[in-house]
Amino acid sequence: MKKQIKIKPHIMILSGVWPHIKGNKEAANVICHEVASKMLESGRFQMSYCVINAFNVSMPEIAGDEVAELKDSGMQFLGPLKIPVSPVADQWWKKLIALFSRRLDKLLVGTGRHKLLIELPEFDMPDAVLVVWSEQAGYLASLMPCQRFNYAGNPDYKVLGARAELDLRLGKLSLIRKIRGRLVYLAVQIGHINTMRRYDLMWNVAANDALEYAAKGVNARYLQNMWPNKVSNVDSNISKREEQLHPLKIVGNVGNLFATGNSFGL
Repeated sequence: MKKQIKIKPHIMILSGVWPHIKGNKEAANVICHEVASKMLESGRFQMSYCVINAFNVSMPEIAGDEVAELKDSGMQFLGPLKIPVSPVADQWWKKLIALFSRRLDKLLVGTGRHKLLIELPEFDMPDAVLVVWSEQAGYLASLMPCQRFNYAGNPDYKVLGARAELDLRLGKLSLIRKIRGRLVYLAVQIGHINTMRRYDLMWNVAANDALEYAAKGVNARYLQNMWPNKVSNVDSNISKREEQLHPLKIVGNVGNLFATGNSFGL
């Protein structure tokens, strides 16, 4: 860990993906790029960024130019950091301790792994971390010794619930699997909510989820999706003239199935 003289507040963005718009594979790529670029443009912050994931952390080749532009604008990139795919409570006796100590967050991948981030040679303790659309980075950052903010999408436990409901409708769940799935769902829900309560503030892209978080004791607010507007000067009448209604076309999932909880409802 290195120390620097801080003239501006240091904000560290943590996410599971690289920030780029061109050739993106999921919405998180675009959202992270928008958040990062707009914060840099404000000139108010010292900025750093780290990709944290238990699986693939390699930067896609197509993201190179946009990452380079962010670097040229003052963004410092750390890592990336590949964390263990198993939770800190990875053995049966550790799971029991987590259960009886009411620390179900230890069953979630990322919780308790913040020291791995702090031990990166280029790490400088920020004034605040901002987690963008990443459950694993969110769990990791929840114990960071600084201010903590989170901009989130679908809660982990709701994705689990949607997948279980789909399996149930398709007749893939036996009674034992149904009971086991329900227990896992409850454990993830409790652990997730307890983790989010550690954040100074959470924004969520869905108003219903923000309200649900707030009802459970999380300091949560609704914040609309941050999507780039590249066609602001286009006449809105063009789309109306060229809109095709007959026959009506319905588009289903066109993204990463595991990145979009709503995909299971399509």
